[in-house]
Amino acid sequence: MRMTRLVQSTAVYVVAFASLGLTGCGGGDGQSPPPTGSTPTPSSSPSPSPSPTPSPTPSPSNEPSLGGAQIGDKLVGPLACSDGAVTQSAEGFVTGLGTITKTKIDNQIEISFLAQDSFSTDVNGFGGSAWAAVDKRTPPNSVYVRYSNAQQGELLLSQQNQTFATQGLYNTSALCFFAVGLAPPSLPSGQVIDYFGIIDGFGVIGGQQKRLYESRVGLKMDFASGKGVLTADIEARANPFGDYADGTSTDVGTVTANVELVGGSANFSSVTFSGTGLSGQIVGRLVSNEKNVLGKGGAGAVFVFELTSSGGDVLYGAMALHANIM
Repeated sequence: MRMTRLVQSTAVYVVAFASLGLTGCGGGDGQSPPPTGSTPTPSSSPSPSPSPTPSPTPSPSNEPSLGGAQIGDKLVGPLACSDGAVTQSAEGFVTGLGTITKTKIDNQIEISFLAQDSFSTDVNGFGGSAWAAVDKRTPPNSVYVRYSNAQQGELLLSQQNQTFATQGLYNTSALCFFAVGLAPPSLPSGQVIDYFGIIDGFGVIGGQQKRLYESRVGLKMDFASGKGVLTADIEARANPFGDYADGTSTDVGTVTANVELVGGSANFSSVTFSGTGLSGQIVGRLVSNEKNVLGKGGAGAVFVFELTSSGGDVLYGAMALHANIM
């Protein structure tokens, strides 16, 4: 079933990744993940998410879709990375990835929209990179807008029209995927809301490197209890750093999580994410500052995840979702 110029030093990456398995760099809520198998059970559990609607159609404009952000705004959200050694072209974009032994999903990224084709990034408060029109390159396909150079690596920003959230790829010293949006000034209350979205990420599945493009995800969120059920149908495509969008997709399986907001905040706690022989963690937050019929904010949701199988498969990536509550 189908659902998808500040130079960052190596020291920043070391600080961000060296703590893997130890103290997290910040998952938004400051809580440690629960042990595997301790998925929270909602007291008033929403019914499973329905099958999401088809993913948005990429725009042919070669301009990023920024989740409602205007010049001067900052987009925030989680970042998922791995320790696989990155191979990159002379222009800085990713062409290959080495063996993955660890993934990390408690990073946070902030993207500042400075001007047309001008962005800066900050990872975990340690700073990041700056990108300008001179760094704009031909993208691998119509899914993303690409900014890259040999010194900094690569930033991919989605062209897909996700109104309240967006996602991308970030590589300076590690291959990372993110999902971001504008911080919400308030959240919906007392309502059950359906969110639908898409996934991008990377996987080593059956020993083959794959792109998790066009995997689909749905979230049924009960704001009265602050709990919800997230369901993702994972699909994989070959040629993960090329024109994977036109490749044939392979069904990997369905994974689910019982998610919960932390103390009435916009942040979701880290919880177990599992299904179809895969198990791992997922964490995220609500985004969007757009006014809607239930208040102002919360019409977008962003998550990152990591999954493994007993057979040695490794998957990680990011999800951007939106709800029709305008």
